[in-house]
Formats: sequence, structure tokens, C-alpha cells
Amino acid sequence: MRIERKVALASLLLSVMLASAVAGAEGGTRPQGAEGRWKVTLTPNEKNALPGTNQAYEDELAFVRGTFTSQVNQKQGFAAATGVAGEKGSVTVEQKSDQHGVARWELSVQGDTIAGRLTWTKSSKKALFEVRGTRIP
Repeated sequence: MRIERKVALASLLLSVMLASAVAGAEGGTRPQGAEGRWKVTLTPNEKNALPGTNQAYEDELAFVRGTFTSQVNQKQGFAAATGVAGEKGSVTVEQKSDQHGVARWELSVQGDTIAGRLTWTKSSKKALFEVRGTRIP
């Protein structure tokens, strides 16, 4: 009986470990607590060099199964970012657009708040934005 219990316990542990590995492999590594949708405000740096980057604006960010999207950037041709990597509540995401360059998001999540910065690079010019927001229930 004891050997059967040990085998059953080992099988159960192996199943749990395999299920965790498969879940982690689907769609990249998910940042802890970032999963879901976020309403954010982006505030520009006063020294931004890119035209049209001097006003604050609202955006909705989404982290869904390892994929990141920004509604505003999506409308501008930026692709969704896959394989999103994060560690202990922080995440770094890069979105690319053939026409508009690269948008690099560096964000931290604490509970229902998200904060960080967006660096948008186009034709060797940069625009920086402070990002702050809350989770959409």
C-alpha cells in the first residue's frame, strides 16, 4: 500500500508540474498581476523631439495570455507584442510599426495600479511619456 501511495503522489506532483510548464509556455511569460485591461493616462516629457507628442492622452492597455496591446498604438499601426516578459510585478514590452518606429513600455504593477514610462523612437528621435493608471474591473 505504501508504494502505491508514493507512486500516486509522485504522479500527481508530476501532473501539476507539467500543467504549470504548459500554462507558462502558452503565449509567453505573463507578468505577475498585469493580466487584464488598464485605463492609463500618458503625460509627455516637455523635451519631446517628435512632432505631436506634447499633449497628455488616455489609452487602454491590455495583457491577455502573454500578449500586450495599446488601443492608441494599435490604431497607429503598432503590432501587438507577444512573449511579454515580466518579473515580480514589472514588465517591459516593445511594439513595432513599419511607419511609426518602436514603442517601448516599462511598467510596474502594484495591485490595481500600473505606472511607468513609454519611450517612442522614430527616425532617431524620441518621445518620453509618464504612464499612470488603474485596472478596469
